[in-house]
Amino acid sequence: MCCLKYHTHKPSSSLSPNFKNLAEILFSCCCHVEIDWKLELHMATHGHIRNGSTWPAVLDADGQPLRSGVEYYILPAATDTAGGLTLVNRNNGSICPLFVGQEPLAPVVSLGTSVIFTPRVTVRDNIIRETRDFTVAFTDVVTICAQSTAWMVGERNPEKGRRYILAEMEPRPSSNIWYFNIVKNGQGLYNFQWCPNCLTGVCPKPLCGDAGIVVENERRLLVLDGPAFPFVFRRAPEIISISQE
Repeated sequence: MCCLKYHTHKPSSSLSPNFKNLAEILFSCCCHVEIDWKLELHMATHGHIRNGSTWPAVLDADGQPLRSGVEYYILPAATDTAGGLTLVNRNNGSICPLFVGQEPLAPVVSLGTSVIFTPRVTVRDNIIRETRDFTVAFTDVVTICAQSTAWMVGERNPEKGRRYILAEMEPRPSSNIWYFNIVKNGQGLYNFQWCPNCLTGVCPKPLCGDAGIVVENERRLLVLDGPAFPFVFRRAPEIISISQE
């Protein structure tokens, strides 16, 4: 009931000091959620970023913020599991489209193919932030498939119960299937997920999913709707290869 009373009007200065203090506390507590939600919606819609304590920057392996337009390799957090992410063929009888997958483990592990991130909402500092949407595309890729290299969510495999992540078409702003984001797990490592932000306040609830790795036909594929697989990000010009110890 107190929230209704102090929902839209700040306590009057004519109140007694004790009652005024109580009223201000009630006003602050009750209205915080609504004000916070409206502020977030306004800032997301108009391309502003809140302070870093709310949306922290995603950091690369050197502790520097990820920035849009800069090339990065996406590598497994555990270096003895496989190589970096790249485009792969599912080996299911069809060459195209290509899917997002992972280089296999080898004596000299491949870094995969570099990517660039592009925020969904234009930001002044070009920083990629946790839980905020972006598109991601492989760079400098030459394939026989006439297709985009931007990641997108594919249809669910009825047998596996997973959704593949593939590269097939150029992103369209009218669809959410190209928008991914990065979250930090309980161990302080980064996972990809598909859970697009709502920028209008009226959005259907998405079928969110964490991105993990499955092995099919000796191919390591990045898919949704299973255990998350943690990654690290290495700025492309800084290294050439990783040697397995």
